[in-house]
Amino acid sequence: MTRTLRPQSTPDALMCLLREQQLVRSADRASDGSWLVLRSTYGPKRALDGPLDIVDFALDVLLDHKLELEDQAA
Repeated sequence: MTRTLRPQSTPDALMCLLREQQLVRSADRASDGSWLVLRSTYGPKRALDGPLDIVDFALDVLLDHKLELEDQAA
C-alpha cells in the first residue's frame, strides 16, 4: 500500500498529482518546501526552489503529456 501525503499548498498538490499519475519518475519534497524531481529515468534531477518554479515545471510536464496524447490520437 502506498502512503499519500495531504498537500499543504497548490504547488504541493501539483507535484503530488504528477507523481500519482506517473508523469515524473520521482518527486521528493524537502523540509524547506522545495522539491527535487526526476522527470525521466536518465534525465537530470532538478531542484525546484519556489512556488513559481514548481508551477512552471508542472505546467511544462502537463503540456508535454497533452501533446503526446494528441499525437497518439491522430
